[in-house]
Parts: sequence; structure tokens; C-alpha cells
Amino acid sequence: MSLFHPSFWNKVKAKSSSNWFEFLLLTCIFGGFISVFSLFDWWFRSLHVTNRIFFYIISLFLWSGIFRIVLNWYQLARVKPSPVDPPSAGIFSVAIFTTAAPGEPLSMFETTFRALSKLEYPCTIYFLDGTNDPAYKELSNQFGFQHFDFSEIQGAKAGKINEALKLTTEEIIFILDPDHIVFPSFLNEVVGFFTNKEIGFVQVSQGYYNQYRSPVAKAAAEQTYLFYGPTQRYYGSNNKSIAIGANCVFRRSALEQIGGHAQGLAEDLLTSLRIHAAGWKSIYHPIIVNRGLVPEDFDSFSKQQLKWARGLFEVLFDEYPKVFKHLSLSAKFRYWTIGTFYLVGIRTLFFLLVPILYFLFGWSALNMSFSEFLIRAMPFAVFAFLIYLLSQRFLVDYQSEKGVYWRGMLMKFASWPVFTYAFYLTLINKKIPYLPTAKRGNSKISIFFWPLLIYLALLVFSIGYHFFVLQHSRESKLNFEIQQQTLGMLSFSIIACLQHISAIILILRSSKVQHTDAWDEVNNYLT
Repeated sequence: MSLFHPSFWNKVKAKSSSNWFEFLLLTCIFGGFISVFSLFDWWFRSLHVTNRIFFYIISLFLWSGIFRIVLNWYQLARVKPSPVDPPSAGIFSVAIFTTAAPGEPLSMFETTFRALSKLEYPCTIYFLDGTNDPAYKELSNQFGFQHFDFSEIQGAKAGKINEALKLTTEEIIFILDPDHIVFPSFLNEVVGFFTNKEIGFVQVSQGYYNQYRSPVAKAAAEQTYLFYGPTQRYYGSNNKSIAIGANCVFRRSALEQIGGHAQGLAEDLLTSLRIHAAGWKSIYHPIIVNRGLVPEDFDSFSKQQLKWARGLFEVLFDEYPKVFKHLSLSAKFRYWTIGTFYLVGIRTLFFLLVPILYFLFGWSALNMSFSEFLIRAMPFAVFAFLIYLLSQRFLVDYQSEKGVYWRGMLMKFASWPVFTYAFYLTLINKKIPYLPTAKRGNSKISIFFWPLLIYLALLVFSIGYHFFVLQHSRESKLNFEIQQQTLGMLSFSIIACLQHISAIILILRSSKVQHTDAWDEVNNYLT
């Protein structure tokens, strides 16, 4: 039986939306805004406040999350309905840089190189080898690629790229992650955009060929669908798409103007920020013309997320203030929202601690019943879900990407220890090394798995402690308001428990990863 649907290895382009769809989407967004205003008016009534400081803190975390949802709605309303088509390709010289780091599997490069050798557009392929292993050079020579021994070059991937820029002259630079399998038409789909001399880089969508191999792999893929669908399409609507490392094609002169490819944990975003600050424009082409790998286990996934989170905070606090005055208003806001994305970890941890603080110490900032809050929030939740489903019409590969991304949402929730730790490292200004994302799954239990178990145990203990004390407190039994608050906190705690348990099951299932290499399973499709 085939592992992939028939069109999996054919290019897939986002479809245009119809007028009735746009009307329905805008109607739901309008209803969503009304529901937010209604919830806001109810939430900030003075009778709901018991502890003013604690109430404002809760409100800050709650409404910052709602603000990001509303921001997504605004972006959806601004997405251009028709995907961009490339102009006819001009005559450009193209260089492809693909790097190798110690420990990356040689067999993976065989698959990557086989796909590269079938590109239709004329180009020169440079293998930036950091392994110091003659087997990699021999493989490169077999395919007729140019080999650079960069085993002594510092600066991880970006360091190798910048060294290669000094040794090459091509006008267009395509930086390919070594785990990605390009389709023959890849360059034909992007090079033509550079006929516009204002374009500094072109970013296309990403697809993944190992997402079926474990629940974590599927979750990791699900977390990218809407970003490469409506979010990047919104960014591309005013020629300010974001560079995301893989599948990004740069104009050499744009890279040279900013001093070469940026170095850091989020080197792609940092490069993108500097290019936009230098006045260049960028294109997002919503098409899948290659497929790569996502992490297959929670340990690999957590390390990738830690690198990304720490990298984005690095961009936000170190680089963003330096180039702020050179960015357009929309770019200022866009990079700020991207840089603050991983604060979701702090927000999640805060809400997870609320019931524990209540059950152990009786701390409460709200004088409202949980059931009334659910009723008041229900219209917002309904509109949010409807808009979420409608937004999938902007997906690049709708047939394979549509659905309810429950795995992706669970993994985002389960990553609160990762994101919180990344923020802590940012506060103490502690750097972490740049490490390539693992290309093979493993059964190792991540250190970030244990906070999930510890939280569960602490929550159960706090509930048990509270009800043990409550049994001996007649006043509490007779106090209706206390009973209502306790019921609300208990309901919230049950939801938190179910989320943690579901995430733990998903993580443990993914620890039983397949022992075959994902790229071995696609070789038959490349012959």
C-alpha cells in the first residue's frame, strides 16, 4: 500500500477563493469582533474583582491571548484571494548551497542529491561540507557537485553560507536544508520573481514527507499548515513575506548589502529582518515544490522548539530595537508579533498555576462563576472555531492539510516547559548552541517531559488537600460563593488534567518510533 496520496510528489499550489467564501469569512469575522467586545464589557465589570492586582494580571494574560486570535482574524481579512503566479523566468545564474554537519546521515544526502540532480533550471550546486568525512566528498563528486571543505569554518550553517558567498559569483542563491527533497520544477517556480529588481528573496511553502510516522511528527506538521497558508499569504500581500530557512531563495546583492547571511538560532528570521530593514521587498509563493522532515519524537521536537523560541527572543530583544526605525509600520508590527509568539509558554504556565494557588492557598482574583464565564465566552469560541475552519481554504495543500489540528494544539500546549525555559534563558542572557534538528527519531525521554508529570501530580495533590480541609470547614460548606468558585476551579483543573494526560499519551506513543529512515521510503518515487 502506498504511503503517500497520488499527488504527494507533484507540485501543489494554493487555490483562489470564491466571492461567497470571502463574504462568509468576513461575516464570521465581524461576528467574532462583536463577541469579543461583548466579552470584554462583561469581563471588566467591577463586581468581578476581588483582588485588584491579581485580577489585572489574569486579565493581561487572558486578553493578550485573545488579542493574538483577533490579530489572526484581521490578517485573514487582508489575504489576497488569488495566489501569486511567477512571471516568465529571466536569465539568472543560480547557485544552490546545501550544508552538512557532523552526525547527519550520509544516506539522507544520497536522496537529497538524487533529487537535486533532476532540477530543470540550469544551476550550480555547491555542497558545503562540515563533516570532515571523505565519504561525503566522494558522494558529492559522484553527482558532479562542487565540494567545499568547510569543516573548520565557524558559525554553523550561516558561517558556511557566508564563506561560500565569497567563493561564488551567481546572482541567485538557493539555500537548501539537506533533509529536503526538491521537485524538478522548483527553480522554475521562483526565479522569475527576481525580474523585479526590488525583490530581495522569495519564500515558498513547506511540505513534509515523514509526518505520517508518529503522532509528534504529525503534530509538528500541523503546527505549520496555517502559517504557510493564510499567515504567510497575508505577509506576502504587501511584499513582506518572512524567510523561513528552507525553501528560501535570495538575491546575492541583498545578502551582501546586509553583510551576509545572519548568524544566530533564528538565522532565517534575522536575515529576513535585516533585508527588510535595508529596503528590499520579498515574495511569498504559496506552492509546495519540495518536501522535508519534521521531528518524529518529543525529545527532538523539544530541542527544535527551544532553539526557535530562544532564537526568536534573541531577535526580539537584541536585533529588533536596532533596526526598528528602518522598518515600515506594518513590518514593525509583524516582527513584533512573531517575536512575542513564544510568550505563550509563560501565559500557559500562569493559567496552570491559578487552580493550584486557589486550592492550596485560597487565592482568587475573580468573583464570577465558571459556568457564567463559559456562557459569556461561548459566542467568541463558536466564531473562533468557524473562522478557524474557514481559514483552511487558504491552505496550500488543502486536500492533505485540512482538518482539526488536535495533535498540533496538544503539542503546543505540552511545550509550555520548553517555551518558559527559553524565556528564562533570555532573561539571564544565556546562549545555547546552534544544533541541526535531528533527522532520525529516537526513544529518549526529553527532560521537558517531566514537568508535565510533575504538574499533574501537584495539581492532584492540591485538589486533594483542598477538599480534605474543606471537609473540616463547615463555613466553607455553607458559603455558596466559595462552592461556586471551587466548582469552577475544579472544572478548569479537569480540563488541564485531560490536556496533560492526552499530551503524555501522544508523546509516549511517539517514543516508539520506526527504526527505518524516512528518506529510504521515498526513493522509489524519485527514480
